[in-house]
Amino acid sequence: MRVALVNTNQIKPPIAPIGLDYLAEALNTDGHQIEILDLCWVDDWSSAISSFFNEKDFELVGVTLRNTDDCAFTSRQSFLGEFIKMVNTIRKHTDALIVLGGVGFSVMPNRFWSYVKLMLEYGVMGSLAL
Repeated sequence: MRVALVNTNQIKPPIAPIGLDYLAEALNTDGHQIEILDLCWVDDWSSAISSFFNEKDFELVGVTLRNTDDCAFTSRQSFLGEFIKMVNTIRKHTDALIVLGGVGFSVMPNRFWSYVKLMLEYGVMGSLAL
């Protein structure tokens, strides 16, 4: 199976998507073709998503949400609105099954799921699937 894994984290300095890397290795070991789109390294995530998905077809897309906000009391910047825009952009460019995961999703899955359930097929919280 051809699988795309998307790191939506754009916090600087960049933080390695270790969970995505572990998942990629496990899927690769199982014989799947894996490609990672790490949006942490791009200035224009919309163009990066468009380019990535216009060049390839995937059967499954895993999208990780590492943080729901910047964790800074002074700014209180939420990442959820931008994340939803990213998922919408991915959906516009692929008919693949989309699965959401990551620590940010796992800390408040039910509340977050209500915002994205029309765009995504599945969410993975820890070891539970929604």
